[in-house]
Amino acid sequence: MIEIAGLECRRGDSFRLIVARFVARPGERLAIVGPSGSGKSTFLDIVALTLAAQKMGATEKPGHFRFSGMDIGSLNDAALAELRGRDIGYVLQTGGLLGFLSGRENARLPLRRLGRPLEAADRLLERLGVADVAGRKPAALSIGQRQRIAIARALAHRPKIVLADEPTASLDPDSAGRAMDLLVEMAAEQECCVLLVTHDAALAARAGFEAVACRVGGGAGAAVGLIERG
Repeated sequence: MIEIAGLECRRGDSFRLIVARFVARPGERLAIVGPSGSGKSTFLDIVALTLAAQKMGATEKPGHFRFSGMDIGSLNDAALAELRGRDIGYVLQTGGLLGFLSGRENARLPLRRLGRPLEAADRLLERLGVADVAGRKPAALSIGQRQRIAIARALAHRPKIVLADEPTASLDPDSAGRAMDLLVEMAAEQECCVLLVTHDAALAARAGFEAVACRVGGGAGAAVGLIERG
């Protein structure tokens, strides 16, 4: 489903992330683990199609990024936005809900953009145990409630992959475990891939995630992060 090889992303002269090779398949659960500053969130932004990566200069084969068979490098901004809205779900560390919308309207947003029936979001809110509070604005919800609504929003349109950036970092251990279990359960039912960035490798392992190391070292005066999984 996702295949990346021979790409890099630079942040000024101080950091370079190298994706030597990365493959993710439907239904897989992958946890990107590594120290702070190793490029984990940068990598997630590349997969989310919100950050462009460049082909590496000296590689045996030309670098590429393919998503469901499509060459990402050949798509214009409009095509990337369409792909992102249709096939990708995203759960941020603090939910990332829009403060001027109710929890329910936040969860329905991907469906509304795609012109699909809104009931799918309502069913997920019910199953996640937040239907009774979904009429409130995010400021009136607990952190755990916001995260559950964010999970509903990420899955409502049945994406091919769900990206989660430290989705349990703001939760207490019990709430973190429940949120992770719900994310995994719902994603498994839809047979979508889950790509997680986390510092809690133990929680990810308990939930059945395969750890993918984001290693960091020095090179040419700059820190270098390296991801490889094939």
